[in-house]
Amino acid sequence: MNAAACLAVLLGLAVPAAPGAERGLPPPPVQSSEGFFAVAALEANLALRAPVLTFADTTRRGLEAAARPGLRPPARPVLILLGDATNDTRVIAVRAADAAGGPRERIELPDPEHADLDAFRAAIVGALLREWLHAAAARTGRTPAGVPDWLAAGLARHLVRERRAADFDAVYEQWSRGRLPAVADLLAFEPAAAARHPALQAVLAGWLAGRPDDGFRALLGRLADGSAWSAASVAAALRRDGSPAALDEEWDAWMAGGVRDVREPGATSPLSVRVFRSLLLLYPADHGIVVQDAWRGRTFAECLALPRSAERRAAAAAQALRIRVFAAGRDAALQDVAGAYARFLDALAADAKPAALQELLRAAEEARGQLETRAAGGATLRDTPRPAPAKKEPR
Repeated sequence: MNAAACLAVLLGLAVPAAPGAERGLPPPPVQSSEGFFAVAALEANLALRAPVLTFADTTRRGLEAAARPGLRPPARPVLILLGDATNDTRVIAVRAADAAGGPRERIELPDPEHADLDAFRAAIVGALLREWLHAAAARTGRTPAGVPDWLAAGLARHLVRERRAADFDAVYEQWSRGRLPAVADLLAFEPAAAARHPALQAVLAGWLAGRPDDGFRALLGRLADGSAWSAASVAAALRRDGSPAALDEEWDAWMAGGVRDVREPGATSPLSVRVFRSLLLLYPADHGIVVQDAWRGRTFAECLALPRSAERRAAAAAQALRIRVFAAGRDAALQDVAGAYARFLDALAADAKPAALQELLRAAEEARGQLETRAAGGATLRDTPRPAPAKKEPR
């Protein structure tokens, strides 16, 4: 049986051949235990069925954890076909009738050993979301709207935890400089150039999927009811007032707060180092410290000249806590610098002697300078904590 005939059998999801049936038929597809996927292969790639099935199911579980859409096994498992081409990175995703005449999601990997894994992951996410929409629409007799390609691609990229920190930092850099359109334009992906930025796709999709309520499922529900994707439709699904302007404010607040989140434990990005620098100011007005120009942030060196008071002590203790919280979960280099500044602030809160305070601040500033020099090269820092010195046993 030639390759074309084998694929024809696979597309129909042939059942195991009965005794005496024609020899040469490829083995039947292997199916995931929960019924989401079936993987079929030509003879040359039979050994790849299990790892491909594992990859697909891992992606499905990641999507469920990240977006909580409430996935259910489809009536017909998503069919993944493994060809025997050479040096072909394509991933072909279609929704078409199978041999039984029913609609089915199908993903073809002409060359599974060289397939683009990002494209494959996006195809899996897109297929699962479409199955969700069609199943929901079937219960109401409606025709579902489509899922934007950028949303499936963005969710798929968001599932790769190792990319989240760098993607957020790249988008934050543009957002903080006012170079991104309003979120309504982003959701429509206008201008079209925005749609070609994988990091922006991932961050925007992660924002939509990671809402604390069931907003993402509500958004899918509107698509299942036939509402075309638009910024207004997204706002109607995510907010009771349906206000795109309020949704834009939510996006800005999320971006502003997200810069302090630890997206990659044990790592400190160059952006995180710059944000840490912003914590090295104390604003007297925020703590009730009565001085001239209380609205202006004071460097820690300037804080030494503030009059001793209960307000100064409380401000120093609060700032030490903020610094420790920001550094928690990041790499050891930043934690060491944060610890140095926190010790200075603790001493300031305790009204330590000026000479001791100046020495603690000098050590912290020197450590920060070394940290910033390393981060200036653009590399993410991943220093591991140094082991604590062994305790000497008493003789």
